[in-house]
Amino acid sequence: MTLNKKKKNNSGQPRMVRQVNLQTVTRQMRRMELFSKIDLARELGISTTTMTKLFAQLEDTKLIERSPVEDTSFGRPKILYQLSPTLQVAAIVIDLQDTIICFSDLQGTIKPENQVKFPTGNNVDDLFSTIEREFKKLKQKLEAPCNVVGVCLPGLIEKETGQCMLNPNLHWLEGMRPAAHISRTLGIPAFVMHEETALSRAQLRTPDASSNYITMDFSAGVGMSVVVNGEHLSGGSGYAGEIGHIIMQPGGRPCGCGNRGCLETLASDRAFYNELQMTPEESLEALATRNPRATKIAGHVLEWQATGIAAAINIFNPDRVFVYSQLADAYPYYIEDMRLAVEKRTISLMYENCRIRTTHEGKQTGALLLTIDHLISTATGNID
Repeated sequence: MTLNKKKKNNSGQPRMVRQVNLQTVTRQMRRMELFSKIDLARELGISTTTMTKLFAQLEDTKLIERSPVEDTSFGRPKILYQLSPTLQVAAIVIDLQDTIICFSDLQGTIKPENQVKFPTGNNVDDLFSTIEREFKKLKQKLEAPCNVVGVCLPGLIEKETGQCMLNPNLHWLEGMRPAAHISRTLGIPAFVMHEETALSRAQLRTPDASSNYITMDFSAGVGMSVVVNGEHLSGGSGYAGEIGHIIMQPGGRPCGCGNRGCLETLASDRAFYNELQMTPEESLEALATRNPRATKIAGHVLEWQATGIAAAINIFNPDRVFVYSQLADAYPYYIEDMRLAVEKRTISLMYENCRIRTTHEGKQTGALLLTIDHLISTATGNID
């Protein structure tokens, strides 16, 4: 019995090793424009024989192809490879104000001509008919064969079905399965992702097993994404990260989740706009020009943002925190004031070992990168 059990364990090991190698190799490929078997084998400490087999598998799945360029800088010409320039992915980012459709190659590069933006509105039928129309127009204009679509959403999303279970700021999406609907109308495989996972993924284009960081989103609402040892923390039901719905002021302002006084009602960019009673553009202009009332309200919002960040640091002890807020563009000394406010609220040892910085890498970038991850995982998932 012992021998049989040992044999069973060993039989699964080569496949596991191959999958780990594939993930390592494709991660490194995405850091480079051109690459060779020999150079990658040397860089990653993988044998040339193993690398040759991995390249053959990746060529079979059309993820890579030979480059017309050869390296003749030393001795015998070296065959170079590239990620397939013909493979395309698309992301649809549905946010409170606007929806964005964008295409990219396997490097996840965003170009202005490869995207379209339009108001999200407040009617589910209108939104999805607009998505279908605009997607097809953009795809035709770019002449882009698209292999998979990632659909990025806020709110609580059921992991297995992709159904919107609760969406405090877009209630009319609740009960919908947006990815399944879009897949049917476009005839392209689609999957759903949470907006905070996308924002988190955007911060490190090639995260590794040593990555420990948190992304705090203070835009339309307040959300959080936690990465531990390179893995996104999703929770038992896939709903982790809803720090914005911790009640900070019992009986305070109504929140879209149904409670009152949530952190989201105090710390979001939208809370700043609402309190100032101006449009986002007018609010940020007032703050940038040092309007006293705008500056005072922004200061209060920053204090609440710092409270949320400090709580996250105290609980998760990350190496880094990335802060996403439009206030950072207009508020004088935003990051300096933020760090001081967080330091006052955080255990000193944890604060000293954590770097806090603002980020402009948004959900759109992360949605495309997650879609590329999905494509690679699907294409290589059945390789033996």
